[in-house]
Amino acid sequence: MITNISITSVFVKDVDASKAFYIDVLGFAEHTDITLAEGYRWCTVKHPNQPELQVHLTKPGPPPEFRSS
Repeated sequence: MITNISITSVFVKDVDASKAFYIDVLGFAEHTDITLAEGYRWCTVKHPNQPELQVHLTKPGPPPEFRSS
């Protein structure tokens, strides 16, 4: 039985704009925002009343190494 969810992904068109919306409008806080190899970005926010849940903001599509230039 599932008793907890710790991360969920939300597909967005613009990670920066979505991050600002979640923080400035919805009251979330930044949790993680790093760029990894090949330009892959890992950006999560969390709500202060439910800090165990991270919302991963990501653009849909294949991993960076499979994207055409």
